[in-house]
Amino acid sequence: MRPSTAAVQWGGEWTAPSHELESLVRESCPALAAMRFIRVPMWAAAGDSVLLGDVRYGGGGGGFADVHVARRSAACPPAVPPWTPPRADLLRFGDSDP
Repeated sequence: MRPSTAAVQWGGEWTAPSHELESLVRESCPALAAMRFIRVPMWAAAGDSVLLGDVRYGGGGGGFADVHVARRSAACPPAVPPWTPPRADLLRFGDSDP
């Protein structure tokens, strides 16, 4: 963990390979739909589902943007906004459409 300074208090650190997120959004339409909103994703496996959250809002710790999604699901939620997922260029999932 990085050391805190007078300007920044470092409370924790989380890392994961980006290919895990790529696989999740490629195989789970609900995850891809959530990524239309999530800008700073974090995720944690929980059996057949994944807790997907946005660190901006306390992701993974009960933030309002946290959702449990199936690891694999072709069933898309209704009324998905037409927003382009952030960093689609980096994560290579922007061409998919729920």
